[in-house]
Amino acid sequence: MAFSVLVLRSFLESMERMDIARDDLLVGVLAESALEREDLWLENAQFYEVVARGLRLSGDPALGLHTGEGSNFMAFDAAGLLFSLVPTFMDAVAAMARYHNVARDEQDVFLLEEEDTLVVRYDLFDAKPPVRECLAELVLSCLASLLRQFAGRGGVPRRVEFDYPAPLHAAEYERVFGSEVLFEQSRVALVVDRKLAQREQLLARPELADELRRRAEARRRSGAYPRTIVGRVRYHLRESWTSGQPSMEGVARSMGMSQRSLHRYLAREGADYRSILAEARCEVAAQLLRQPGLGVKQVSHELGFANSSAFYRAFKRWMGCSPSSYAARDRSPRLESPAPDLGRR
Repeated sequence: MAFSVLVLRSFLESMERMDIARDDLLVGVLAESALEREDLWLENAQFYEVVARGLRLSGDPALGLHTGEGSNFMAFDAAGLLFSLVPTFMDAVAAMARYHNVARDEQDVFLLEEEDTLVVRYDLFDAKPPVRECLAELVLSCLASLLRQFAGRGGVPRRVEFDYPAPLHAAEYERVFGSEVLFEQSRVALVVDRKLAQREQLLARPELADELRRRAEARRRSGAYPRTIVGRVRYHLRESWTSGQPSMEGVARSMGMSQRSLHRYLAREGADYRSILAEARCEVAAQLLRQPGLGVKQVSHELGFANSSAFYRAFKRWMGCSPSSYAARDRSPRLESPAPDLGRR
């Protein structure tokens, strides 16, 4: 389970407005240079650590409320702009639920339609206090700000519900939401009158929203970032294979974690880096051999084999035929060979 770098950037920008340096939030968690990577995803524990540091360094127990008030959905790619340009608040929340993979690899915002209300529920199961409370404050206060954009000054929720006890700064909740706030409930949710949720905003841009929706739909259909650690390692190996054999340390760094953490996560999923690397090598080898002009010797070098003979033996074990025979086949993007044997070479 992971957060997109877009979420991290947005949080860091909020902290910078409080004069909290990025270095103080990221040291030991992530290299600042990694923030430039659009395909970077952080494990939940990494993002939670950054939020916990923000709470400590800011000294603000209501950090989530204050951060959410100033949040800007524009930071979240074309989908973020879509949230602001659709006609109604209900449309915006429906888009958030559908295109959640711009920010998360799992859905955590849900839209429930009741008789005369719209309920926006937020579920974040694995975060611990006080990070969990901070993120609940942040998301719901951000949604409340969006509601005001759509419905004007009168755009306040009917009530707001939290599943934890009232904090010492409970009065700040009432100021931010401007409505009844209930604690120790069965859910974390923003409850909005249906008529208010369906009120059309003046800033709606239907034509632009339709174009942004097409882009967001294309991204959704392309598939979310892999959910498992094994899937993410495969993704990074396939997408960024360079000459030689990618090291576990380098792959861990590209995923925003330490080599030790990666080893631990893989073990939890019953996998090891060496076997995943062998599988990726097989896939990359097949891709390279399908490219005109690339000989067996060159492919062998790209894959980090000591010599062509070692590559020949490994490939024949993987695919059941020699590299030259495979290359001579129809250069279709689909592999129709037997499942590879990914044992040691």
